[in-house]
Amino acid sequence: MDGIIIVARLESERLPQKHLKHILGIPLIQWLINRLEHGFPEEIKNNKVRIIIATPDTEANNGFNFLADITSATIFKGDEKNIPLRVMQCCSSFNIENAVVVDGDNFLVSMEAIKAVMNKLSQNYQLVKTTGLPLGMNVTGWKAQFLKLVLDTAKKHQLLESGWGRIFCDYDFEKIEFPYSNLPFFAELRFTTDYPDDLQFVTRMIEYLNKNVITATTEELIKVAVENKFYLLNSHLCERYWDNFYKKIAEEKIINEEN
Repeated sequence: MDGIIIVARLESERLPQKHLKHILGIPLIQWLINRLEHGFPEEIKNNKVRIIIATPDTEANNGFNFLADITSATIFKGDEKNIPLRVMQCCSSFNIENAVVVDGDNFLVSMEAIKAVMNKLSQNYQLVKTTGLPLGMNVTGWKAQFLKLVLDTAKKHQLLESGWGRIFCDYDFEKIEFPYSNLPFFAELRFTTDYPDDLQFVTRMIEYLNKNVITATTEELIKVAVENKFYLLNSHLCERYWDNFYKKIAEEKIINEEN
């Protein structure tokens, strides 16, 4: 079985409970799940693809539980501080062979990217990444057995939250290149949700597209963001985001005693 694993938690410091913020009466995390359900209807129906929210095993994250009653998503609670380990625990619990990981902050992730990664994994590639998409649209996927192998060599890492993809740096991966990096304003496009202004961006996008956001292609989403200048709502956050990102990685490396 293939798994689309949404890594999410409700304890964000900068934007707490963002996944449960309602836009047009629907929580943001449900918008994401609805998009996934539209992208993989037959696969989900035939139990070939499973949507799973992998969240830390803390009481604070019980807020996701309602989704199991109104969507096809399953809620899985695992390791609190080690995201790849939590994903591995999730794969083991549900017999997932191929896992595509979606950051729960990326409500407008590219469906085309997910499908492309799944296709490569089905061809027996071990580690697959997409590039050339705006921040918040790319995804990574791997064979569960490969992830287990990598984690076996990274057991000393107790904390892997920011930049956790670094544990794969010594491994070859299959790259799927999308053609958007040459677009004007590409570096200013933020389709992730970390700060209040990011929330304004995704709110404007969903309000503009309404139910069409469920079926919108990657190209259509980018076009809406650029032509309506919605990207100006959060483009100023790009430098701050990366500064904080690398700071967090440095802090984790010290805690883990990484070289």
